[in-house]
Amino acid sequence: MELESIITNSPWSIVEALARGEKSPSEIAKETGVSLATISQQAKLLAAYNLITVAKATARGGPGKPKQTYALSKELAFIAMARKGFAGKRTFKLDDVHKALFNTLFLERNEDQYYLGKFLWEREESLQQCEALAVSDSNNRELHLLVITDDAHLEKLRKEISTTTIKHVQDKKEDRKVICWTHTLAEVKAGLERNDEYFRKLLAHPHVIIDRKNVLQEFT
Repeated sequence: MELESIITNSPWSIVEALARGEKSPSEIAKETGVSLATISQQAKLLAAYNLITVAKATARGGPGKPKQTYALSKELAFIAMARKGFAGKRTFKLDDVHKALFNTLFLERNEDQYYLGKFLWEREESLQQCEALAVSDSNNRELHLLVITDDAHLEKLRKEISTTTIKHVQDKKEDRKVICWTHTLAEVKAGLERNDEYFRKLLAHPHVIIDRKNVLQEFT
């Protein structure tokens, strides 16, 4: 079976479940509605393609029979494209650039993809100092981003990327402001512990674009 068949058919539900964290077969079955027998069969196929790993049995479930768990073993993207004069398929092993690119393309609004993509390009040097970046909200005039960095770069980033006006190359398209709300991870966690409405709104529905240290995983 080709890789594209795996990622477009039923095994994909297992991949989706494991993207949200390591899980046992029973946890995957509960989440996906797939039988344990099918999960066992498909997990072997996914492991053969090195898409997932089968962890050693642990006693993390408490007394009784130890649990075997599965986890994603690699990050990749598979794309297919067809246009006049060209049709092709390609699999990418994801580096930081590819992750940001594909995460941007998965924004629902096409116009958000354009303005964010241009912002990432224009502010590439500054954004090397961020640990994570997520789209928290957007409208026809503004794109709001949560940026997480460390203490050493906090004030510098706040000065450099607080508000940026992105111009569209087409005359009839309006300019849009990209507004960055920049914090350390400690500030975000402290704000959520206080049940601060500001931080709750920033993380209500984050669309992760960059997450170099997986600091946003617990919030998505």
